Amino acid sequence: MSKILYFDLIGGASGDMLLSALINLGFKRSSLRNLVKNLKLRGAGFKFKEVFVGHIKTNKIIFNFPPKMNLSFLEIRTLITLTKLNKKIKEKILKTYSRLKEIEEKVHGHKSRDFRFSHLGKPDALIEIASFWLALEELEIKECFCSTFPLSNPAPATLELLKDKKVRFTGSDYESITPTAGVLLKDFPQKELDFTLKKVGYGAGDFIKTEKEDFLRIIMGEKDDTVKEKIIKIEVNLDDINPQVFDYLLELLFKEGALDVYITQVIMKKSRPSFLLSVLTDRINLDKMKEIIFKHTTTFGIRYSEFNRDRLNYKFILKDTPLGKIRFRQGFLKGSLIKESPEYEDCKKIASKHNIPLVEVYTQLGLNPKIKRRD
Repeated sequence: MSKILYFDLIGGASGDMLLSALINLGFKRSSLRNLVKNLKLRGAGFKFKEVFVGHIKTNKIIFNFPPKMNLSFLEIRTLITLTKLNKKIKEKILKTYSRLKEIEEKVHGHKSRDFRFSHLGKPDALIEIASFWLALEELEIKECFCSTFPLSNPAPATLELLKDKKVRFTGSDYESITPTAGVLLKDFPQKELDFTLKKVGYGAGDFIKTEKEDFLRIIMGEKDDTVKEKIIKIEVNLDDINPQVFDYLLELLFKEGALDVYITQVIMKKSRPSFLLSVLTDRINLDKMKEIIFKHTTTFGIRYSEFNRDRLNYKFILKDTPLGKIRFRQGFLKGSLIKESPEYEDCKKIASKHNIPLVEVYTQLGLNPKIKRRD
């Protein structure tokens, strides 16, 4: 099981709302204090205020800092580079600010090496962005997901940031999504998902007293490491086809995105020896699969059904072997590596390069080639 966060943006999101909700989920206040100290922002501090989201009590963070303090992009980059944060978090913070700088320059038509933000250069924005990535690491979050963005009175930078994202306009009077929240959340997938709910953290906005929906909630959960998918299985009985067409047929189906294709010999009515063509595909490619089958087989009809499929999360890594570099597919369950196998095409190239049987490649890798199959 892996930890996930689902950002449910009921009435909007801002940097302080996200931080307050993450604190409520378990991000340590001591970690936040150490971060502020580490950033060496003179005069910057914070406190928490108790507020209510409906009948739910939560905490809202209030920042204190010198009113005229405003940092340039170069100053922010220097501060982050000099912190004791790990390299991965530093890179995420700097990437966030680089994206903000790019968007602000595009919107306002002003480019400068020492670019100076407006609100986004204030210490609270820096603390919100840095603490966001620090919190995800401290809470050991593996994946994040996000709801539709509710928009009202959006800044030009926010609109630019949220291009290609699902949004809905609410007609409220306040700025529902700030650029800080937009840049932090924009890369998270927006989709339905199944998971086990574990904890909920609430973050209230500045207008919670007059705008009852000015809050968000972040839901922490656990998700099975297996990927759950819907796939289509197409089946066609063929009793009058020349089997010589199968090689070309399979080539076309795989080229157009078939997940798997296999042919089974069967006995049909009147004891006729026949073939059962089975094709696995996703719904997006269903029409292409049907068109190929109608054009390149003798059938007048196709049947298909939807099935659930669970598969392992996997990734590819390149390994140095005595025979050369070979890609391996690694499968994970509950966060642990449970199996790996070399890619067939790489093994075939190695066999050709060294002029040895393919089975010898698998033998030298310490594997049994009989278990290799197309997924």
